[in-house]
Amino acid sequence: QVLVDPIDSLELSDGQQQIVDLPLGAVALAVGWPGSGKTTALKAHFLRLARETSPENILVIAANRTAAAKLRDELALAFQGSTLGPTARTLSSIAFSILRHSALEQGSKLPELISGSEQDVILAELVELFNKGVLPEPSFPKHITTTVMGLSGFRAELRDVIAVSIEHSISPQALAKLGVEKNKPEWVGVSEIYAHYLAELEKPHNSHRFDPSALLVEAAKVLRAGVVPSDLQKHVKHILVDDAQELTPAAVELLGALTELGAGLVLFGDPDVSTLGFRAADPEAMHRFADSLAKKRGVQLVQTYIYPAHASHPADIS
Repeated sequence: QVLVDPIDSLELSDGQQQIVDLPLGAVALAVGWPGSGKTTALKAHFLRLARETSPENILVIAANRTAAAKLRDELALAFQGSTLGPTARTLSSIAFSILRHSALEQGSKLPELISGSEQDVILAELVELFNKGVLPEPSFPKHITTTVMGLSGFRAELRDVIAVSIEHSISPQALAKLGVEKNKPEWVGVSEIYAHYLAELEKPHNSHRFDPSALLVEAAKVLRAGVVPSDLQKHVKHILVDDAQELTPAAVELLGALTELGAGLVLFGDPDVSTLGFRAADPEAMHRFADSLAKKRGVQLVQTYIYPAHASHPADIS
């Protein structure tokens, strides 16, 4: 019995076909709304290149673990061949493997990811120390009392501000300065908690532990220092990013370090549907990053609008 590949049997639009035909190492940007066929184009592009070269040459990145697992299953079903590793991953997974490789090279402790619940525990313990007078009370406005600081909702907001600060490489001192300049006294208070949070992570028993934002930032530094896992150095020639509108500054930093290894890049996304703005996602970053990479390499950026095959042109779609 001959298996019919579900991607091979697809009718593709001109925009989708343009992506599928891109050579290994191209720099491109594919924009389309949800349901327009961006991920279909990504899968078809992956399949063509995987058959011509090797699936190990292509790094497919999804926005989260659920999307990565779904994409991984679909790519494996379409390719129907053996691979050396997962066909789709998250940037956090890649960052973790980079830091693990670095730790093994140096003979140091293996990295650990601090979960959101663990972050909440650390912040709750700091608030308790503030309340007991062990640590100086943060310089918050009067309406942010110790009772407010003890609320789980407050700590969730605090985690978001700290994550955004780490994403943008803003130190506690810089955040405090911004709070004064922008007349945001809340930021000054947060900066003091942020400083204690970082100090906690720098303690010997936490020295190998990273929160999600710091994980990406540190992995980019390790790559740029020349400590590159062999699977990335030898195999990855092309990177495909789904839902690129969700890229945060730290994610762009790590992608930048990965592309400095020489890999091509195709970003798929829709700037109008970003959902992670509260975690510093910048929907326009995909445009800026693709354009910057193309200019840096002196190549033409391929930009295409993805739409379903049944429509002859985007203007035909109401």
